[in-house]
Amino acid sequence: YNLGMCWLRGHGVDKDEKKAVQWFEKAAEKGCMPAMHNLAVCYSQGVGVEKDEKKAEEWAAAAQRHEDPAFQQYTSQREDAVVD
Repeated sequence: YNLGMCWLRGHGVDKDEKKAVQWFEKAAEKGCMPAMHNLAVCYSQGVGVEKDEKKAEEWAAAAQRHEDPAFQQYTSQREDAVVD
C-alpha cells in the first residue's frame, strides 16, 4: 500500500499511476482496507487503469466489508479521494 502511494504521488520516485495500482492490488489482495478503497477510486476515475465502474464497485464493497467504523466514517466523507 505505501509503495502504491509513493508511485501515485511521486514521493521518492517518478509518478506512475499504473505502478501505483499494481501495488494497491497486491496490498488489497492481502486484506489492506485503504488499498481496496484506493482501487475503487482508481477504477471509478480511471486513474492508472481504464475506467471500470464494475471493478470500482467490487473494490468498494470489499473495502466496506473489512473497514472499521472510524475508517468508514473517514471514507464516507472522501468517497472520491484516495486515502493517504
